[in-house]
Formats: sequence, structure tokens, C-alpha cells
Amino acid sequence: AFESGGTIIWDVEREQPVARFASDGRALPITNFTPDGRHVVSGHVRSGHRQVFDAWETATWQRVEGKLDATGVERLWGRRGGLRLPTTRFSPDGKYALHRESGTEWSLRDSDGDVALITHSGAVRGVAWSPDSRRIVTASEDGVLQIHNAPSFRANRVIEHGSGVWTVCYSPDGTRLFTGADDGVIRVFDAERLDLLLEIRAHDSYIHDLAISPDGSRLASGSGDGTVHIWDASQEP
Repeated sequence: AFESGGTIIWDVEREQPVARFASDGRALPITNFTPDGRHVVSGHVRSGHRQVFDAWETATWQRVEGKLDATGVERLWGRRGGLRLPTTRFSPDGKYALHRESGTEWSLRDSDGDVALITHSGAVRGVAWSPDSRRIVTASEDGVLQIHNAPSFRANRVIEHGSGVWTVCYSPDGTRLFTGADDGVIRVFDAERLDLLLEIRAHDSYIHDLAISPDGSRLASGSGDGTVHIWDASQEP
């Protein structure tokens, strides 16, 4: 997705676009396939700050009729797990919802109510759930990563990243943690020990998004320099 409005779907094997979707507003950094693979959902801003969503069928790349709000996206998703919205991150098992309360605070809730309040001194830019839903990583503009473990989800580990962090994600097996930062570097950490395993000088500007393929073999990075790079993530650092 790009800020001027629109989304491009790429065939990573042929390195060619297979579909282009226009939107009538500024694109949000939210474009994802539904778990069943039948739809692509993309978010954008219209009429000032109102967030709306479009969906397309992947079989025909035809747009689904009508605009969707967050509730409509949840219905299309078929389940809550893995849904990524601007202000909410649901755990992969669907038991928890992490809500953005402010730039520096996120509240964690389950079906019984509040579980924890996650706070940073700087604005939180990146949030990621571990695949087993037992851990949350939050990353802020001041370069601090906090690790929050179940069941209390209090911050019990901290990484001083050294550069403001925009995005963070886990490998599908939960063993590695990837971060993208202001300095254009992708950093790879051991998810358990939090040791730094690898630094990749990936872009000439900040990295605003990272996404890993379901089989863990490829990592995509999107940057403020206007490029998207695909990396081989199958090799051990």
C-alpha cells in the first residue's frame, strides 16, 4: 500500500504485479490476506480521519461491494486471530485484544476485562504477538523494545535498540524477532535469549513495515525510500 492511495499485489516468484487497486483516500499501512486466502483487505483514510476498508476477491481481483468498517472487516475475516487494524491487535488464538489508548499506551483485554496496561515513554510504533500468543513485543520511537510475557504481560525484558523502531514481527515458528528502524537497518534477534543475531543494512530511509511469509522463507521490508525488498529468511543467521 502507498500513501497516495492504492495497493499493488505482487507475484514474488516472477517479481511482477498481478493486481493494482485504487482507493479514494490516503492508504493506511494495513493490507492483508484473510486467513482463508479468499480476500485481500486494505485500509485508507477518507473525509479527514475516518478509517474505512476495501476488500477484493483473490480469485477474480474484483472489489467487494461497499465500504467496510472495522466490524465489517472482522466479519469478512471469519475469526479475530491475526487481524491487524490501526488501533487493535488481536492475539493469534483470538483470546486477547490489544487496544491503542494513546500514542504511548496500549491496553490488553480478554473476555473478563482488563489484563494489563502497556506504556512507553516514546510513541509506540510497532506491536507484535508471538505465534503462540504468549508474548507481546512493543517498539517505540525512542528505540526501546519491551517484551511482555503471559500471564501478567508485564514488561519483564527490555532491549535498547539504538534507533527508533517502526515495525516488529516474529518468524512463524516464534524463534526469531525482526525489527525495522529509522536507520534503514533490519535487525534479527533470538526471540528467547534476545541476542542480536544479524543486522541488514536494507534501505536508504526508515523501514515502516516488515512482513514474513507463512513458511518463514521470505521477509519483505517496506521503506520511506519508496522501495520494497524481499529477503531470503530461510537461512540461519
